Amino acid sequence: MAAALPGADVGATLRNLAGSGAERLVELMELRVAVEVQAAGLAARGEAITPESLDRAMALSHVRDPDLLIRTGGEMRLSNFLLWQAAYSELVFSDKLWPDFDEAALDSAIAAYHARERRFGLISEQLASESPVLARA
Repeated sequence: MAAALPGADVGATLRNLAGSGAERLVELMELRVAVEVQAAGLAARGEAITPESLDRAMALSHVRDPDLLIRTGGEMRLSNFLLWQAAYSELVFSDKLWPDFDEAALDSAIAAYHARERRFGLISEQLASESPVLARA
């Protein structure tokens, strides 16, 4: 499922990336092998293994990193889900189970997202001296 988030940056999407544990395990193993192959290929070519080169090797490299990650079901952890991609995501935790997560719950999560100051590893004072685009990202 993908849908534009109202009031979000152009290109922001909502994705339901749920899957069974077995499916995720297979995907993670494929990803690990792919990253190892990519890293070996980079090393063989004399290229540096950097966050950017590893990012390109990820299974979801064609998808923007999530701005907002919503965890349903009352869990307060990511359970190894999108750890690389969610590094600078805003996290919202909901007690609602996924089947009960309705439009009102989504609106509430988006409102919580818009109320936050996105700093991307900076402190507020550093952010104030950065570009206006970063301050709004």
